[in-house]
Amino acid sequence: MKKIIKKRFITFEGIDGSGKTTQIKLLKEHLERQGTSVTSTREPGGTKIGEEIRSLILSGKYGRLPVETEIMLFGADRVQHVKEIIKPALLKGDVVLCDRFTDSTIAYQGYRLYGDLNFINKLNELTAGGLTPGLTILLDIKANVALERCKNRGGKADVIESDEIANLNVVRAGYIEVALRNTSRAVIVDASKTIEEVFKDVVKAVDKVCF
Repeated sequence: MKKIIKKRFITFEGIDGSGKTTQIKLLKEHLERQGTSVTSTREPGGTKIGEEIRSLILSGKYGRLPVETEIMLFGADRVQHVKEIIKPALLKGDVVLCDRFTDSTIAYQGYRLYGDLNFINKLNELTAGGLTPGLTILLDIKANVALERCKNRGGKADVIESDEIANLNVVRAGYIEVALRNTSRAVIVDASKTIEEVFKDVVKAVDKVCF
């Protein structure tokens, strides 16, 4: 029976505008050039059910949801995500690059929305299906720089983003606190540098921990 190799599960965390999408794309291409099979995915989303949940949360169709409802919806998304995408890919031997995981629930629903952290931690443990990342890369960036990037991105901001922009410092502080409590797996990367410089730091962290 195949076993999951924990170090092949790499999560990317950070506030909007930190460059997660770009760095995951670059790392996927880098690893595939080396002959490594890679699955990249995201939360919320990643599965058909997850995309429905993502749309429900981010659309604002029903207004701002109670924090408890939001937490539970993210938890439901994660259960489906782990069962349908993450675990099968890891069992296959892939490296899994995941845009947001349990740390995001703590930073956003816990710190930003003042959710019950004890409840969130228990829910994270349950919904993660026993998985913890072998490496978490926190792309850290100052709130004003991230805000400018978000503005330059264009398009209509979703309800989560519109709300969090005013609270980016709170979310950032939450992320840093979580990373410092989990130094065995978490690496903080300065995301204010150029894309190329950030990527060098990402590859260095991945090579050190995962290969």
